[in-house]
Amino acid sequence: MKLAFLSTYPPRECGIATFTQDLVRELKKKKHLKAGVVAISDGKRGYGSDVLFDFPQQDRARYGDTAQRINSSDIQLLVVEHEYGIFGGDSGEYLLDLIGKVRKPIVTTLHTVLPNPCEKQREILKELCRRSERVVTMAP
Repeated sequence: MKLAFLSTYPPRECGIATFTQDLVRELKKKKHLKAGVVAISDGKRGYGSDVLFDFPQQDRARYGDTAQRINSSDIQLLVVEHEYGIFGGDSGEYLLDLIGKVRKPIVTTLHTVLPNPCEKQREILKELCRRSERVVTMAP
């Protein structure tokens, strides 16, 4: 099975980037799995071979383009590493453009679950959960 993580990724300094790097490294040890990354880029990074492709965080049009690339690839499962601040737009709303067009199964990891999200964050979370086959939450 080939899975791709939609996430920030080193050399970008971000806790989710490091989390994803560690996860990909361990999953690649499994013979039946292939793992790669669709990186959310700030435009200043050069990535290694784990990154299948990247797109600019603040370029809304590229979210739809990225969904089409995912759809036409051999990726079988998209794992969204979610944090409101790593996606473009108000509270990361550009992510909805991507997940609305992806035609592959999605599993989402919620790195932050806010006790009192604003209305926009609530809308994003509801749609993300609706589109996901499974949702994982991170707890302290």
